[in-house]
Amino acid sequence: MIFTLAFVIAQSVLPAPTIADLEGEWSVALYYAAEQPPSTTTMVVQIDDSGRLGGRFYGSEFEAVQTTIRFDTPTIAAVTSDGSGVYFHSARLIDGRLEGQTFSVGRDFLMMWTAERTHDVMSENDAP
Repeated sequence: MIFTLAFVIAQSVLPAPTIADLEGEWSVALYYAAEQPPSTTTMVVQIDDSGRLGGRFYGSEFEAVQTTIRFDTPTIAAVTSDGSGVYFHSARLIDGRLEGQTFSVGRDFLMMWTAERTHDVMSENDAP
């Protein structure tokens, strides 16, 4: 009974997740081969003053991006491309960490990745 009450109190005190929880710069560990250590890259998710999402992943700008929250889990999906083709990325924010995957059409792979926030992104209005 005490555990149940403590859980209910904790759940009512925690703020509900928002899409803004996805915003920031993320250090991404790309798991391209089971027997190899992950490679790393950066992903940036930005929300401008009008609420429009943007960003970049692996040096390519988001061409399209969507977000949603289901079961208290912020989720993002984005499309990027380079000379080898189109990439579809998606991730869920779980315990402050992104757990995602990337599907490359041109290079014919599906790669899992995780990401840790390196810092928040300042809006243009916050810049010094």
